[in-house]
Amino acid sequence: MLIEFWETLCGYDKWTPTEATIESSNYSDRVVTYGYDTQSVDGRPRPETMTVSQSTSVITWTDESGKQYRSQYTVTKPSPLFEMYGGEKLPIRYNPANPRDFYLRALGQSKMSSMLRKVFYVILAIAAGVYLYSRYIN
Repeated sequence: MLIEFWETLCGYDKWTPTEATIESSNYSDRVVTYGYDTQSVDGRPRPETMTVSQSTSVITWTDESGKQYRSQYTVTKPSPLFEMYGGEKLPIRYNPANPRDFYLRALGQSKMSSMLRKVFYVILAIAAGVYLYSRYIN
């Protein structure tokens, strides 16, 4: 329901539906720095890291005139696109005015889910800050 509203708002619902084929998928781990450990042994802040598994897939599709296009996307777990491999098919939409532009619903859902999670954490941090400020200042 929310994704359909987003698709209509962005105009993706007017793009041409087709089926894309995954040519290849490359799985890798990436180290991400997300903060600093202030309790390090030598007293200097040390970056905290975590390893993120990601998959970069190359897809191809054909437009109505028969011309083939190729692009790629990168996702992390828990996206349903993470474990797809070469030869699998998936539904996409491409822009009839510029067939190189594609829209993949599962990718849009993953991005929206990630964004909403980040917004939730920011709101939670602000609420905690307001609570602590009001509790210890007054």
